[in-house]
Amino acid sequence: MERAVVDINKLDQLVRDELDKIETANDFGVALWRHARDESGANWNAYITRVQNNGSSRTAWWDVVPKLRAAFSLEGN
Repeated sequence: MERAVVDINKLDQLVRDELDKIETANDFGVALWRHARDESGANWNAYITRVQNNGSSRTAWWDVVPKLRAAFSLEGN
């Protein structure tokens, strides 16, 4: 399957846009990096952590990450 190459800054914005659909993206720190393609064809990974909590939500990264993985059709952890 041919996959389009996305600039890392565009990818960052796509991740933050998806995160905004789940939670407030400003409450999370997101770090992205490229690597060799894995068995699913993905060539990037992300580290996401909650950096703010105004008490309105108890959502932690472990609640958010599976939803983001599903949004990007990524299998596994």
